[in-house]
Amino acid sequence: SASASASAPQHPAMLDDNADNWKSYTTKDGHPYYYHRKTAYSTWEKPECLKTELEKDTNYQTQKWYEDEGYDPFEDDMYFESYTDLSLQGEMIGDKARSDSYLRAMLKFADVDFKDKVVLDCGCGTGLLSFFAVKAGAKRVYAIEGSALATTTLRVVEDNDLADRVHVYHARIEDVELPEKVDVIISEWMGSCLIFESMLGSVLHARDKWLKPGGILYPSRAAIYVAPIEAAKYFGKRVDFWHDVYGIDMRAFLPSARKCSLEKPMFDRDVEARDVLVARGAEKLVVTYDLMTMTIDEIEHLHAEFDFEVMRDGVLHGFAAWFDVHFESSRAYGARIAAGVTDRAADDAVCLSTAPYHTITHWKQLSMLFDEGDRVRRGDRIVGDIDILRNTYWRRHFNFDVACTIKARAAAAADGDGGD
Repeated sequence: SASASASAPQHPAMLDDNADNWKSYTTKDGHPYYYHRKTAYSTWEKPECLKTELEKDTNYQTQKWYEDEGYDPFEDDMYFESYTDLSLQGEMIGDKARSDSYLRAMLKFADVDFKDKVVLDCGCGTGLLSFFAVKAGAKRVYAIEGSALATTTLRVVEDNDLADRVHVYHARIEDVELPEKVDVIISEWMGSCLIFESMLGSVLHARDKWLKPGGILYPSRAAIYVAPIEAAKYFGKRVDFWHDVYGIDMRAFLPSARKCSLEKPMFDRDVEARDVLVARGAEKLVVTYDLMTMTIDEIEHLHAEFDFEVMRDGVLHGFAAWFDVHFESSRAYGARIAAGVTDRAADDAVCLSTAPYHTITHWKQLSMLFDEGDRVRRGDRIVGDIDILRNTYWRRHFNFDVACTIKARAAAAADGDGGD
C-alpha cells in the first residue's frame, strides 16, 4: 500500500522556542507581525514562545477577536479592499456560468419571488445582481457593499435611472439598518471550495435579521465534493522539469520546487475532467448546507471519510475539491421541506456547478497535491479521510488535511472487499 498527506509542514522557525530569536513590528494600523532573525521568516501569527498562557487558549482567542459578532477589523479591511480591484470584478462578471445562473434563476422564478417584492443584495459589488433583480420585477432592492466600490456602484445606478428602485449602502451588512424586512436575499458569497473567504457568515446574519418568514435565499442550498486526481502536466512543468534542464542535472532544486508548488492548496488551478481518477458521480460528498437553516458554526470543522474505486490506470497526485449551489423558488423550497425531502434540491432548481465536468468558472477547482505521485491501476481503492478546519487566526481562511492509503486491486480482492 501507499500513503500520503496533503498537510504542509510547519515552518521550522515556528518551532523555535527561544523568544530572543524573534522581533516584532507593528503596522501603522496597530497590528503586529513577527520576524525570525535566524531564518528571515516573517509571519502575522504570533509564535508560541511569545504567547502568554491566556493567548494559548483557543477559546479565549476566538472570543477576543470575535466578540463583536465575529468582526476582525484588520482582516475585513483587507478583504473589502481586494474587491475594489476591477480586474477581479470583471473576472466575476465575465464568468458566464456564474452570472447566467443567477439571471436564469431570477427570471425563472420571477413571478414567485421577485415581481413586486423587496430584495436584499448582500455584497453587491458592481450591482449586477441588483440589476438582475429589477429585471425580474423587484419593487425595491437594497444593495449593500462593504468596499469603496459602493460609491461607483451608486453612480451606475443613477446613470441607469434606477435610484428610485435600487438603494446602495456603503457598509458591512452587520452594520446596516434597513427600513423594512425583505422577501429575498441574493448574494454571490461563494469563495474557493465554497467557504474560503467566509462571507457566508454575513449572509446568514442578513437572513436572521432581515428575511421575512417564508422568504428565500438565492442560492438556498450548497455542497462540497472531493475526488482523487492525476496532475501529470502540472508536475511535469513545476517539479519534474528540474530533473534535466538543457542537459544539466538540477535535481538539487527539487525540494524547493516541491515547497513552492505543492506546499499549499491551490485555489486557481483548473482540473480537467480527464484528470479525475474516479467515475463521474463517484466523487465524495463532503457536506451539504441548507442555507435557510444552517448556522455559521457548521463551517468550523468538516470531516469526511472516502473509499474510491479507481476507474483507470494512472498516477495519484492528490485530490481536488469543488462545489455546487442550487437556486430554488420559495414555493418549491417550502414544498420540499414540508415533504421531508432534505437530500436534494427541488426538481426545478437551477444549479451552478464548479465541477470539472461542467463549464469552467472563475472559481475553477481547489487542488491538494502530494509531494510525489503514486501509481494506481483500474480497480484499486483509495481509502482515507479529509478534514477542513477554519483557521484559528485568519478566520476567512481554512486549513486542509487529506490522508489516504492505496489498496491494490489484487490485495483488495484477497481481502474479499474489493477488486475485479
